Amino acid sequence: MSTRRVDLNRQKKIYPYIRRKPVYGRMDINENVIGAGGGISAEIETAELPWNGTDSITHTFTSTFTAIPKVVAISKSDNINVFVENVSLTSVTIRASAPSSEHAYLHAINMLWVVQK
Repeated sequence: MSTRRVDLNRQKKIYPYIRRKPVYGRMDINENVIGAGGGISAEIETAELPWNGTDSITHTFTSTFTAIPKVVAISKSDNINVFVENVSLTSVTIRASAPSSEHAYLHAINMLWVVQK
């Protein structure tokens, strides 16, 4: 797996007047931070889910999360409101304002703060 070197202090996109010393880690092809050695790493899953004429979708995660992830869901259609109804370690349920045949996009992320002693 190929990786690239990234400055973990610049992940937040906060640029103070005096720039802090860079803390470097490795980032893989899917933009997941790995081997930070003190910093952050993340558990991330994305999915495109079909509505199939219903207003509710339950998605079972293919990734293993160590804590309940933060979940964001958006609709491909501009005329439908999408919201997250239920989140657990293994699945998420999202609902729409009306039944649809479009798709929904799902992003689940759990940030892991790694402290090096």
